[in-house]
Amino acid sequence: MTTYEELLNNKNSHLEEKVRRLQESVNTLEQRHQEMVTIHQMIEFLQVCAKIEDTSKLLAEFLQILFPRFSGSVFLTDECNRIFERVTSFGKRADNETSLEFSDCWALLRGQTHIASNDQPGLFCRHIDQEAQPTQTICIPLLSQGKVWGLFYLRTECSEKISCYQKHLAHTIAKHISLAFYNLKLREQLRNDSIRDGLTGLFNRRYLDQYLKQEIIKAKGNQQPLSIVMVDVDHFKRFNDTYGHDVGDMVLRELAKFLQGQVQESDIVCRYGGEEMTLIFINTPLSIAKQRAENICSGVRELSIQNQGKILSSLTVSLGVACFPLDGTTGEEILQRADRALYQAKKAGRNRVVLYQLEQ
Repeated sequence: MTTYEELLNNKNSHLEEKVRRLQESVNTLEQRHQEMVTIHQMIEFLQVCAKIEDTSKLLAEFLQILFPRFSGSVFLTDECNRIFERVTSFGKRADNETSLEFSDCWALLRGQTHIASNDQPGLFCRHIDQEAQPTQTICIPLLSQGKVWGLFYLRTECSEKISCYQKHLAHTIAKHISLAFYNLKLREQLRNDSIRDGLTGLFNRRYLDQYLKQEIIKAKGNQQPLSIVMVDVDHFKRFNDTYGHDVGDMVLRELAKFLQGQVQESDIVCRYGGEEMTLIFINTPLSIAKQRAENICSGVRELSIQNQGKILSSLTVSLGVACFPLDGTTGEEILQRADRALYQAKKAGRNRVVLYQLEQ
């Protein structure tokens, strides 16, 4: 017969088991609550980020908290939807994968979540570093308006299988990441549309005015020179009349691309209007600005622009140069005087560089 002591021990064991299960439930609820708090914090921070670059370190820290036993990365695609570049990563294995192609990932190819494990290693995506011996991976495509434009990728070397809850959490995070990055890209696009010229991709006149005011203030405070070069295509009307406006637009785009390659990181190129473009050289004295303008003038002469397999007639430009504080104390004055020097270059026969002070 069962003794009283045995009955008591059984009841105690059952009670301890109930307490243990209850404590596990409490711990799980606390963990879920903390995860929800972390997700809300992540969303709040992502909403105030101005650029995608601002999110990298911030997002990695939140993902490491939410997936402590995982490594992972977030990839966004280029405009052609072929190359996916990593924008953030976390965990010890993430640094091995900086980019991947569309065809490297089953999730991207199929447009749906892909989970693989070492039980069937042949199902691992090609972008997976299998030398690191992952036990499981989960790839979730980031979707927007039915289009795949990113990837949220997790991997683990732990022996435990990815639980249903972890899969659900990964999908929830992927949706929030997708929405956040989509909004960021949209804001960046709207900002670019407001400050960029639609034809050439150069900064527009509106941005030029704002930028120049700020840089003149800096130049005054640092007592540094600032030079402006105005560039105008010679006989541009001839291109339009001879080849048509589409070719004229192509000439402007090719010139803009060339000018962008002639400036340093601190400088900018703008489309001032029509076929006229403006370069602002920061902390650049007149002598150096003149030399750089001469290099641009000779470089344009060597450009070979083709239309339907035929090389267009030689392209030349005229350039006017003015410098702060030598030629004026405001951005507007320097612009006007560089433009006046440009007019003098046109008047003197085109295809040349003229300094404003030499015309006084």
